[in-house]
Amino acid sequence: MRERAVSIQHHYEPANDIPPVVYVVDDDPVIRRALEFLLTAVGYRVVLCADGHEFLDRFVPGLPGCLVLDVRMPGMSGLELQTLLQRRAVQLPTIMISGNVGTSHGEDAVSAGAVAMIAKPFDNHVLLEHVHAAIAGQQGAVPTSEDNEG
Repeated sequence: MRERAVSIQHHYEPANDIPPVVYVVDDDPVIRRALEFLLTAVGYRVVLCADGHEFLDRFVPGLPGCLVLDVRMPGMSGLELQTLLQRRAVQLPTIMISGNVGTSHGEDAVSAGAVAMIAKPFDNHVLLEHVHAAIAGQQGAVPTSEDNEG
């Protein structure tokens, strides 16, 4: 993840005073903590999970939010988890992240229901734009150009 200061333009303002939750599922504890810092700094609640099974144990259906999901993890891969969520009709926008993004990974992620695929290391602003857009889309809103500046 490239280091860059988080601008105030990326601060999330929830419409109903309840900040959305961003589930971060990645087997790398450094990535999990970095994403926790980034996402909480702009106003999201964050739930960290080391793997897909932990996510399934901690997931609360019905809360607004999204999932930031690593593609390659031991045990249940991110693609396997996303496919399982799709089969269960879980309506949680998913942003896939991977250190090895190829055409097949991107196609597999989209066919499994992901809204975006981002290569590691990623720019913090790009990730935040995708998180904002995923949550805005879930809530039926369209992000403004002001939301994506930075």
